[in-house]
Amino acid sequence: MRRFVLFSLFFLFFISSCKKQENVYEQIKTHKKITDSNYKSFSLEEVYYSLLYHVHFAKDYTKIKNSIAYYENSSLHLNDSLNIYRANNLQIYLNQDFSVENYRYKRLFNAATYFEYENKPYDAYMANYLIAEYYFNLQHFHIAENFAYKAIDNLGTNNDEYVFEKCLTFILLSTIHHNQKNYDEAFNILKNYKILSRLIDKQLISQERINVLKSTYTNNYAIIGNKIGKVNLQQTIADLKLAYKLANLKKEQSKNKQKITALHNLIHLK
Repeated sequence: MRRFVLFSLFFLFFISSCKKQENVYEQIKTHKKITDSNYKSFSLEEVYYSLLYHVHFAKDYTKIKNSIAYYENSSLHLNDSLNIYRANNLQIYLNQDFSVENYRYKRLFNAATYFEYENKPYDAYMANYLIAEYYFNLQHFHIAENFAYKAIDNLGTNNDEYVFEKCLTFILLSTIHHNQKNYDEAFNILKNYKILSRLIDKQLISQERINVLKSTYTNNYAIIGNKIGKVNLQQTIADLKLAYKLANLKKEQSKNKQKITALHNLIHLK
């Protein structure tokens, strides 16, 4: 009898561990049209996927002024750890000029551990990616590299899923290796973008977000390739012009970091 019970428990564990992971993109497609006027009629989980779309995929912050405050405050009021940590991730995405001493970063480190323990790989990816950026900005490049690779691991090995996020993280890794003066590795890691980028879901991700991603890739490819002799000067300048054009979005976005980076590199090489 005991052997049967142990077998049953093992079987149930095996079934639960093999359970298909939630498709975040499907959730976003279902809920991205929640507006800043009707959000209170939806659950916090549903509001989260709408906010995730506007913050991470569309960068359309004008439509979430009220709903993101409601989402975070409601999560805190209910002591809902999952949505508190999710809200914190979104707030850091929205306000990347937070001081490194800001309390949100302490919560971010807790979030990464929580999401991994709760088997929420997409949320863990977001937390680990933001931690990688945090350490990159502090110029702790080796630590940033470790968290960026953790973010890649969180996204799984299916090349048809989460392509945008993988491309984003591989480009961050290329930038990290460039700052470590590991130029060959920085250049070679860009091949992952080349392989994956054709699969980016343009119906979900805004064209502006895709263009900024292309701009960053083109910039890195040109600068690093020129440094190691893989791209000649004439092609490097042509690529940097393209990078600037791709990043040159709306007139009011004068503080676009990638736009400034591409222009700086172009002026420097010319």
